[in-house]
Amino acid sequence: MHIPKGDTDSVFVDALGIRYLRTGDDTGGHMTLLEIPCPPSSVVAPIHTHTLEDEYQMILEGEVGFELGGETIHAKAGDMIVQPRGVPMAIWNPTDKPARLLVMFCPGGYDLYLKEVTPHIVAGNLPAMPPIWERYGLTTDPSSIPRLIREHGLKPQGGGPPGGGPPGGGPPGGGPPGGGPPGGGPPGGGPPGGGPPGGGPPGGGPSGAAPAQGGPPEAGQ
Repeated sequence: MHIPKGDTDSVFVDALGIRYLRTGDDTGGHMTLLEIPCPPSSVVAPIHTHTLEDEYQMILEGEVGFELGGETIHAKAGDMIVQPRGVPMAIWNPTDKPARLLVMFCPGGYDLYLKEVTPHIVAGNLPAMPPIWERYGLTTDPSSIPRLIREHGLKPQGGGPPGGGPPGGGPPGGGPPGGGPPGGGPPGGGPPGGGPPGGGPPGGGPSGAAPAQGGPPEAGQ
């Protein structure tokens, strides 16, 4: 079969802009193949660990940052990153230009997770996400988001990553869509229950499963 670049008619495209090129059902359970957009200066997925599949990422366009097993990697178009199951990883776009990833999960089936969690990401239904992570063997650390944003100069705004943040950018564990911490601090990182939106200094939280100008949830991964 032939899937043209940018084709959104013959493949499923979810609300986060992820193109489902091949699903587990398409491949007899052997793999899932996705094209994931990485908006500028955003967290694509927070620190997360897969227990049921290995993940292979090829950078198609732009530059993408990874924290893989505690090591920081700056990858460019043509580079490949491998995340074996059991190894924690975070993903972000450190530049002011869009990036794209071609991501393969082996064995297949991760597409089922994304299709289940994405409506909750879009609706900002945070309490519904942890049970879904657990059901699909995914552990996600929303608390890594502020650190990633701070360390890599990212913007706590945008969409949600495949690992799980809501479209407005709050981490899966709680904060408001603007990206503040659970309980209501400002996007820049005020204390929970503290300052008003727009209050604290920018740069409060890192990428991962949080503010991802579009990530994906693995939303996150």
